[in-house]
Amino acid sequence: MNIGLDWDETVTEDVDTFMQLITLFRSAGHAVFIVTARAPENAKKCEQVLAEYNLGDVPVYGTTYRAKMPFMKAAGVRIDVWIDDHPPRLLIDEVAEADVLSFRDFRHTHPLRRRYY
Repeated sequence: MNIGLDWDETVTEDVDTFMQLITLFRSAGHAVFIVTARAPENAKKCEQVLAEYNLGDVPVYGTTYRAKMPFMKAAGVRIDVWIDDHPPRLLIDEVAEADVLSFRDFRHTHPLRRRYY
């Protein structure tokens, strides 16, 4: 099974626990992919943290605020299970709004966010 795991406000809420979870998933034969809305150059911090936990081989994909599902499909990676604090982000690009609002403001004011929570 391929697991897509969001970084900001998902993994970052409890890094130690999520690192244990990644290790558990992998020990059960599953593949874990970090899929973050960050730009690839900003995803380096994710790679650094993973390396600190001896998980530096976990792939990190930065979508630059593009919808995660189609992004990963275009990358040739099928994700079976998603773990993300903001499910609309899986299907909807955030580029236009993110250019106008700060990311935090956008995530808390977007109408789809209110519909899902």
